[in-house]
Amino acid sequence: MVDSNESVSVQIVLTGSVIDKLNDSASNFPEKISGIRVSINGRKDGLFDHKLSLVDHGQEDNSDQVQVINENLNLYIEGKNLNNLNGLKIDFDSNDTLANGFIFDNPNPIWDTPIALKLQKLFDEQVNPSIASHGGSINLIDIKGSSAYVEMSGGCQGCGMASVTLKQGVEVMVQEAIPEITELIDSTDHASGANPYFASEKK
Repeated sequence: MVDSNESVSVQIVLTGSVIDKLNDSASNFPEKISGIRVSINGRKDGLFDHKLSLVDHGQEDNSDQVQVINENLNLYIEGKNLNNLNGLKIDFDSNDTLANGFIFDNPNPIWDTPIALKLQKLFDEQVNPSIASHGGSINLIDIKGSSAYVEMSGGCQGCGMASVTLKQGVEVMVQEAIPEITELIDSTDHASGANPYFASEKK
């Protein structure tokens, strides 16, 4: 039996549509599974980046909290993000291409520390508007100590000048406004970027 995390009582709302979809996904999997796990993969565009994954028998995480969906399927709620997942509503719409049709409505604030909130506000109000003319944006992923982890998207992903923009432009702006942050660490997979903004200018 899986020991659920009892420190926080978390409730996630699943609509009938998403339950049908999860049951269908589980039944079509070649091996019997324990359930579905919902977790937070990070933050992007001012929202939580949610993730749904299948949980194999014997691969359950004891820190997760368990919510029974039905007699054949459990929902495993990521233990380290219980507070951030409490009250989450999950729906499914096959016509919605975002997140493969899964719709996440999370009422929780994406950041709960003063420095993270201040940095997110700086990105929203100053950094992203200034680079929007080049089709780019920078997302705050995490803060560890005095380092802020970011992801560059749009025209910034795959751009040869991305590191210059980040280190000589954005990082200097951040250090002046928030001295507690001493460096920005780029977590972007630039190899998969195609520099869409500049590519669109080609004839």
